[in-house]
Amino acid sequence: MPFPLNMLIIDDNQDFADNIGEVLSENGYTVSIANDGKTALKLVRNTPFDLVILDYNLPDINGLDLQKQLSEIRKMDYIIITGFATVESAAEAVKREQIVGYETKPLDFDRFLAFVNQAAGRIKAQRLSKATRDELDTLFEGVRALIWQKDLEGRYMKVNNTYCETVGLPRESIVGKRDDELYPSDIAEKYSKYDRKIIETGAPQLGIEEPHLKPDGKRGWGLADKFPFYDNMGAIAGTTGFALDITSRKNSEEQLKKSLKEKEILLRELYHRTKNNMQVISGMLCLQSACIQDKGFCHILKELENKIQTMALVHKKLYQSRDLSKIDLRDYLQDLMGLLIESYADFARAVNIELQLESTPVLIDLAIPCGLVVNELVSNSFKHAFPNGNAGEIRISLFRNPSGLIELRFADSGPGLTEGFDLKTLKTLGFQTIFMIVEHEMKGNVVFENDNGLSCRITFTDTHYKERV
Repeated sequence: MPFPLNMLIIDDNQDFADNIGEVLSENGYTVSIANDGKTALKLVRNTPFDLVILDYNLPDINGLDLQKQLSEIRKMDYIIITGFATVESAAEAVKREQIVGYETKPLDFDRFLAFVNQAAGRIKAQRLSKATRDELDTLFEGVRALIWQKDLEGRYMKVNNTYCETVGLPRESIVGKRDDELYPSDIAEKYSKYDRKIIETGAPQLGIEEPHLKPDGKRGWGLADKFPFYDNMGAIAGTTGFALDITSRKNSEEQLKKSLKEKEILLRELYHRTKNNMQVISGMLCLQSACIQDKGFCHILKELENKIQTMALVHKKLYQSRDLSKIDLRDYLQDLMGLLIESYADFARAVNIELQLESTPVLIDLAIPCGLVVNELVSNSFKHAFPNGNAGEIRISLFRNPSGLIELRFADSGPGLTEGFDLKTLKTLGFQTIFMIVEHEMKGNVVFENDNGLSCRITFTDTHYKERV
């Protein structure tokens, strides 16, 4: 079935026109007939015809003159027919753009119909092409993204409404100009850099965040994808691209970063002040112990001072860290041992300290209790395993075992425990503190053994506490 066309036959021979009209109607075309130029002009003014079958010789006007007048009213295709064909008339006819055929009378109707069907197919293709262009133009203008096209010299060939609205410039002020004629040099250079890369490599550039000017003169941000486009010979003819205006998102991100930075500063200040306050308390305890003659009480104050220093060290580490929630237990325990050796200098002089510590980041909720436990273990060894500066060795290791648990091992080379002695029944504060902290705060398990001295194995997980910063 041929593509339906609305056709006009203009011929002064009514029988001939009726015959052609009947053949065309039988093949699905809509047909109107005019016998002279005046009638044809009236019909064309009122009806959108697609194809005109035009007699070269009419009683009131030459066919080519009529074709010129009709073309001024409406754009249509023409097939010229004549019974008095000459080379000159044929040459004049085919010179005109909208004349798609030239046939002589008497007509070969099969050949003529094939010719009409061919013209119908061409018109159908033109209509579809125009419809596609119209759809693309509607999409081009309606989409809420900036769309543009530039030639090889970087001159804008086409921009859509959203582009014009976003940058606050009318279309006629953009088309035909380069970026350096429209925008500040830093923005223009950024645009041109990607255009040059696309033209040189043929590769698209995707996910580009780049600035643009807003109508109020302020800078906005777009997220752009840019591509090459090609001519009919397959050569790169320029660049095209589209971008989403992400100014609101970027502003929100900047505000969030600013807010997070302010909170980070406040939190660091809190850690700093907490550490300073603890050091003030520790200093006061130190001064107080210097004024007390009772050695037992002085030792109690010294142990309290060490506990406070142990907690203050965590806050110092957090203050110095990039991560405000976690510290590395390895670094923390190394520094803590330095403090304890300095604090128990009289006991620690002849004691060799061996540390085998793996990097183990943990939350503050675990770091402080772990530090207090190590403080208790080390201070107990200095006082009881190596009294009066006796020589010996303390070994501390930290690692994550195959079960995924964090394992802290402590051992000294002192005399160890009396055989069968149960530390849980010991009523000294130090060991009670170790059991309480490990089992209740660290949610872990602690085992003491005699192994050429006192040894201790503590296992705990880092999943009980959630990150809050």
